[in-house]
Amino acid sequence: MARTVPRSGPSSCSGCSRRGRARAGLSERRPAAVALALCIWGHLHGLVSLEIYGHLLTQTLDPDKLYREELAQLVRSLGLATRH
Repeated sequence: MARTVPRSGPSSCSGCSRRGRARAGLSERRPAAVALALCIWGHLHGLVSLEIYGHLLTQTLDPDKLYREELAQLVRSLGLATRH
């Protein structure tokens, strides 16, 4: 049976045109807002990655508590209120 190799390029998937429009819209965003969004995403993605690969267990006995505390600190650093 012949194996079909997916085409690369903008027409290879139906979501590509949506992603292209989303990327084009980024140029309209304020650079500071994009930088903040990437900073938040990077911080949270890093914590999740450390947890997934088991690296948080060498640092803490309660990774959930560490994640919640990091998230609360991030929210406070943005000047937003946290629920207690």
